[in-house]
Amino acid sequence: MLDGEGGYTVYGRVMPAAAAAQEQVLPIGLAHGVRLTRNVAAGQALSLGDVEIREDQAVRLYREVLAGG
Repeated sequence: MLDGEGGYTVYGRVMPAAAAAQEQVLPIGLAHGVRLTRNVAAGQALSLGDVEIREDQAVRLYREVLAGG
């Protein structure tokens, strides 16, 4: 279970928007209280596919941004 911003299981880094969209990177603001679905190496960026995430309005909006809409 990830503990999000200010916790000890995640940290954020800045990356270009195009790369984040292509890799469907999980924003740190959505990394609280989500469970990993697979093992991820330390330091590797998490994608939306790496976590079980509740499809709330924030996640839907982020997916729209990734899709260019």
